[in-house]
Amino acid sequence: MDLHAEMILEQYKELIPEYKELKSALENIIKKEVSNSGIFINSFSSRIKTEKSLAGKLELKGYKYKDIFQLTDIVGVRVVTYYSDDVDRIASILEKKFTVDRVNSIDKRHILNVDQFGYMSLHYICYLPEELYVSDNNQNINKIPFEVQVRTSLQDAWAQIMHDIGYKSDVEVPKALLRRLNRLAGLLEIADEEFKSIRQTSDEYRKGVKQIVKTGKFDDVDFNIDAFNEYININAFRELNRRIQSINNMDVQEVSFAPYYRFLKSMGFKNLGDLDKFRRENEEDAYQFALRLFADTDLDIIASTVGLMCLCIVSLFKLGSGLAGLNIMLNAVNGERPSNERVAQKYLKIGQAMGLVKQ
Repeated sequence: MDLHAEMILEQYKELIPEYKELKSALENIIKKEVSNSGIFINSFSSRIKTEKSLAGKLELKGYKYKDIFQLTDIVGVRVVTYYSDDVDRIASILEKKFTVDRVNSIDKRHILNVDQFGYMSLHYICYLPEELYVSDNNQNINKIPFEVQVRTSLQDAWAQIMHDIGYKSDVEVPKALLRRLNRLAGLLEIADEEFKSIRQTSDEYRKGVKQIVKTGKFDDVDFNIDAFNEYININAFRELNRRIQSINNMDVQEVSFAPYYRFLKSMGFKNLGDLDKFRRENEEDAYQFALRLFADTDLDIIASTVGLMCLCIVSLFKLGSGLAGLNIMLNAVNGERPSNERVAQKYLKIGQAMGLVKQ
């Protein structure tokens, strides 16, 4: 290593406190902004280039840099998204929060030729603006460039595997492998686009379901998890829950309705109309069952699913499913527990007392 490279390495050592503070500040700022934007990411990582790694780089091309501040990747952040359009959304966040060095930044998604392969990643070189963050102890923190890489999970997988194999570009790849890698890169690119398209279609479908459910045209909506969630969101079981709650002036604790979906699906519901009919036809019996279940107890908290639970129980009684049906339901919604058999016996006795179960 020549004297110039050694000088830059000494600058690096002196700036370690600044690098550490910058890394911490970036973690807090970027994570907060991504979270506030409602973007769900696969992973977030940050690092400071090690002295050994920097020394190796300076030995090869230290002559390119005037001083340590011209090295743009000492501090690096990587954000890995699930969907390709989220890369653009995060890029927009970075552009708003940081000062982006356009000259040294690169968007690899748009520079590959049609006959090239490679991972398509967005690399921004940025600075931390003083209006966003000022350090009391490290005055150089706003002068230090840092790199932010943003890519999808599939792009990240490609980059990691290629790094493991040992190839950095198509120039280095043997011709025997080039065609196979080109095919694979094309498949990954198509997969990224398809995942984005599927999410967009799914979002549009959910919006459509939401609008139909609001109008009460339940027969027009297939019974699936999206439709079920929207039915829950319109508080279809609220009145039954209110009546049950008033039995002992109990409080209601919000819990997930998801465990009931598969059980209701197994009952043969084809559309939301079937679920709504199920609710209306069994609502009074469900309340009477709850009255006998809770009247002589000192229970003061019930789950928000209590109304649906009672509806399922009385429906099973009417279908003649008996103890076996109750056990299946309890195992489905509570998980398999030793106590389910005892609870099922208790429910069965109430059903017999109500005349809903044959003795």
